[in-house]
Amino acid sequence: MKRLWVLLLTAVLLSFSCAHRVPQTQFPGAGVRTQTFVSKKTVLANGLTVVAVERRKVPVFQADLVVRTGAANDPEGKEGLGNLTASLLDKGTKNRTASQIADEIDFTGGDLDVSCGYVTVPLSVHVLVEHAHLAMELLSEIVMLPTFRDDELKRSRSMILSGIMRSREKPFSVVSDAFRDMVYEGSPLHKPIEGHAGTVADINRADVVKFHRVFFLPNNAVLIVVADLSVEEIIKIAQEYFGSWQKKPLDVPVMPVPEPTEGKSVRLVDMDVNQSYVAFGHLGLKRKDPDYNAVRVMNYILGGGGFVSRIVKSIRVRQGLAYSAYSYFAPGPAYNGYFRAGLQTKIGSTSQALNSLLEEIERIRNEPVTEKELEDAKSFYEGSLPRRQETYGQVANLFVDQEIYGLKSDYWVDDLKKIKSLTLEEIQRVARKHLDPDNFIIAIATKVDSLALEVKGITKDMIKVTNP
Repeated sequence: MKRLWVLLLTAVLLSFSCAHRVPQTQFPGAGVRTQTFVSKKTVLANGLTVVAVERRKVPVFQADLVVRTGAANDPEGKEGLGNLTASLLDKGTKNRTASQIADEIDFTGGDLDVSCGYVTVPLSVHVLVEHAHLAMELLSEIVMLPTFRDDELKRSRSMILSGIMRSREKPFSVVSDAFRDMVYEGSPLHKPIEGHAGTVADINRADVVKFHRVFFLPNNAVLIVVADLSVEEIIKIAQEYFGSWQKKPLDVPVMPVPEPTEGKSVRLVDMDVNQSYVAFGHLGLKRKDPDYNAVRVMNYILGGGGFVSRIVKSIRVRQGLAYSAYSYFAPGPAYNGYFRAGLQTKIGSTSQALNSLLEEIERIRNEPVTEKELEDAKSFYEGSLPRRQETYGQVANLFVDQEIYGLKSDYWVDDLKKIKSLTLEEIQRVARKHLDPDNFIIAIATKVDSLALEVKGITKDMIKVTNP
């Protein structure tokens, strides 16, 4: 990896004398620029969507292959199957062993990564452009020809089980799992990506092979390549290495739509800890929602802006109740995401901190934010969003989101325009629409015997006690 960065640094220095001009948009008063890119989208004969992005900045080749599956497709009783399958993709193919794959990518000084989400399995490779063909050969091979050897399966399963056991001892992990289980109750999205110890232990090779056969298809995937090559060259390489991937009919079950949070419920997870780890929230919005940009600016003011946010100012700075306090919206692709606010506080301060959190949510719904708060939030996004397109990996992520969330071309330019034009009235409108103080869930990892919970609107019949 060090070799790659040395070569990249040299290339960057040279690029100052022969820089390729990329179209840019200047936002009045922002002092920063956002970029558009030379790109081309095509669909191969086998159904694989390919997005080629030309970037003549440094000699880098970045390829991201995203398969549209994940933990949400885990069968009942086999939770963790998607994650285990993904973990085995680079652990041996029909042509290479796991060590050979690792050695070849290490020789290039690059990276090859595989992970698993709820509705996507992202695979990525990052190398110097001179290794583009090897990178695509490896990427195509691990997705098309994995062998899922028994010894590698046992090793990966053992590592995942160890991770699950460790996570049961971490209060933040425990409360996050409890929150997700509550907010997505009745949906496949409620379960942990890693699965449960009992379900992962029951997964066998036949399960993995079937999962791969059903979901890992070219007509169920998108390939994003950002490289120091022309779009025509990129598409030609994609065809060369992925054109033989066999298309099959998709037999993907329809995921139940998550139901909006109704009423109030509290889950106390009993742990031997000396603090309370609190997660509060409810179902949220989709990324394509027209309110998305107004919502994230509103949330920056509420609890996403660190020390300048209202939640942190109230709970940490003024009252000294918590070291950590925050809020965020996690948007969904084809389904609703969620809103989550949280904090970590002494057990004896739990009620006071939670009541303060609810007060701030009520306040931003009922009182307009100030001009300064809005301008500060705008300035943050106007300065930070363009800087999320500096590296080849960041540019690839822009196009991955464009495909996975179904956003229009160059959506990031439109995002900044919308943020720049937001008004105080719009911020209050989306706060009232997307923050619900009457329907929510609360998950708390704490020592239950030491907790006296007195939160506005919460009665004893709403509280359930569980173990990790």
